[in-house]
Amino acid sequence: MKPLNVHINLADRSYDIAIGHGILSSVQDHLPFEVAGKKFFIFTDINVRPYAEDLQKKFKDLGAHWCE
Repeated sequence: MKPLNVHINLADRSYDIAIGHGILSSVQDHLPFEVAGKKFFIFTDINVRPYAEDLQKKFKDLGAHWCE
């Protein structure tokens, strides 16, 4: 299933959100940049923590670094 893309229009701070079942498994296909070598952090809560942990593992596998 193709993800739903929602554009958030904030002038020079605009961004897109991709929503879809299983989208985390192909997250790199929905980002406008390469993950390798970039630094990331994830802001989450206990309700979605398992998804955040999956995303962290995926980004690490793609060569990302974490801000701690």
